[in-house]
Amino acid sequence: MEKNSKKHILNLIGILLMILITSKIILKNNEISQIFNILSNINIKYIVLAISCMIIFWILETGMISVLVTSFTGKNYNIKTIWISIKTTLIGQYYSNITPFASGGQPVQLYIMKKDGISLSNGTAVLVSKFLLFQIGVTLYCIILSVIKLNWIISDIKSVSYFIFIGLIINFTGLSFITLLVFKPKLLSRIIYSIIKNMCKINIIKNEDEKKEKASKFIKEYETSINKLKQNKRTTLGLFLVTFIQLTVFFSITFFIYKSLGLSGVAIYKIIAL
Repeated sequence: MEKNSKKHILNLIGILLMILITSKIILKNNEISQIFNILSNINIKYIVLAISCMIIFWILETGMISVLVTSFTGKNYNIKTIWISIKTTLIGQYYSNITPFASGGQPVQLYIMKKDGISLSNGTAVLVSKFLLFQIGVTLYCIILSVIKLNWIISDIKSVSYFIFIGLIINFTGLSFITLLVFKPKLLSRIIYSIIKNMCKINIIKNEDEKKEKASKFIKEYETSINKLKQNKRTTLGLFLVTFIQLTVFFSITFFIYKSLGLSGVAIYKIIAL
């Protein structure tokens, strides 16, 4: 109990520090009266549209999780499945937003699904499949938009073009690993084992066998999900299309916030591309 109490106190201190730091950043270069003036002139219509986009994003996320749950567990598509999917979506969103690198979302989602009677193996398969669909979707989405708007990125936003290219490289590397998982899982295993072996040799990591075992378990979990997605090609294609709609809706929120502040001159497709 004492340990939990200390943890809660530390969490509270952390939250208060974040509030203070955020407040200082916001107020550093802005007069309070100016901020209130901006807020009083906000166009509510666009705020409603932004909130609507967020709700649509959650609805689409819920629908995708529901489809994956029924696919992996054999459960019927009913009110209980939808309720599990709603909880999984919203709790996952919350914990992703309050943990570094959005690392807390999936473990909590897995815990919630287990409480609702979905086994750890099926819960893991559902979340891995959702991650794969999202990762492939967002990488292709970004590559397509970056190619279409390449001249604009290079000429108009030079200051951030390096970050964009670094992001694309990281996402493309992730997509390459997923591609190997789909078509050449044994080759991927050999590559990962070789990386682990060399990192152990130069003392970057320790316990080579343990790390290889974890990597093997990780690859098997992904293989299970990929095989299931490959078996249901029509469903998988439908989920990819939903992912693209979901991304468009989500990235449009920034545009509606931009418009709510009375700003204009930049088209929605440019802001989505950014």
